[in-house]
Amino acid sequence: MQKSSVYAYLRKSTDDQNTKAQELAVRQYTDREDLRVDQWFDVECSSRRSTKERRID
Repeated sequence: MQKSSVYAYLRKSTDDQNTKAQELAVRQYTDREDLRVDQWFDVECSSRRSTKERRID
């Protein structure tokens, strides 16, 4: 059986924040479930921005 692609989305709102705890949680989960992350997205985006400005390119 072919495994699905796995994408990890890490988000922070400000420069003062980091995504280390999120990354650790994703890595622990994927290790436990025997999954491999195919692509990581590390995004800085405030919810105060419009939905158009929050797009991931």
